[in-house]
Amino acid sequence: MRQLFRVFGAGLVVSFLGSLPLGTLNIAAMQIGITEGVKNAILFSLGSLTAEMVYVRLSLVAMDWVRKQERIFKMLEWMTLIIIVALAVASFYAAMHPTQNKNVLLNNKLPSYLLGLTMSAINPIQIPFWFGWSTVLLTKGILLPRT
Repeated sequence: MRQLFRVFGAGLVVSFLGSLPLGTLNIAAMQIGITEGVKNAILFSLGSLTAEMVYVRLSLVAMDWVRKQERIFKMLEWMTLIIIVALAVASFYAAMHPTQNKNVLLNNKLPSYLLGLTMSAINPIQIPFWFGWSTVLLTKGILLPRT
């Protein structure tokens, strides 16, 4: 039982550290809270949390297998690099060509929970984040490779 509390506490700390920097989901939740109210912001956050829980579970299940497959691991490293470079280029492009359009993503008829779930599910940075932290927690003996 003590081990479960240790894993739970480590998971809370890692998740908290991951949510500290201002990111698209944090800013979107704040914007929804300002424009649509706290209830919709909480529903958005719960949707985002649901997707993150799925990512954590998938990364824990797949991490051990992926680490053993060096070729796939190298391919994932390159894919991550390509995604980060593409996001950086898109950010610079957007900064150089500002528009006065409304935020199409937040101004829609989609329920807040589904919007949070969708935005979190397409966020590519969660996969390497949780793969990295899972590796650290496994090597420190906090997480054990069992169900």
